[in-house]
Amino acid sequence: MSDAQVLGDAKEMRASLRLTRWLQAKFGIATENVIGHNEFRCPARTTANAFKRLRTQTHGDWVHRDMVVYRRRLGSS
Repeated sequence: MSDAQVLGDAKEMRASLRLTRWLQAKFGIATENVIGHNEFRCPARTTANAFKRLRTQTHGDWVHRDMVVYRRRLGSS
């Protein structure tokens, strides 16, 4: 599903927030460290960078402006 589909569907949003909160609790992830696909960039020393074709891989979904909304909702209970 796209970010717009999740953000616009109350049931999907509740399920996504529930899963994300569970993952945060299990792995000690702060809300500011929850990122969207589009916000991810492969760091210099990752396995992904061992493969030239993956060095600039980006994603079009979950852009920063949508993640601002998502993290705000994530932070409110």
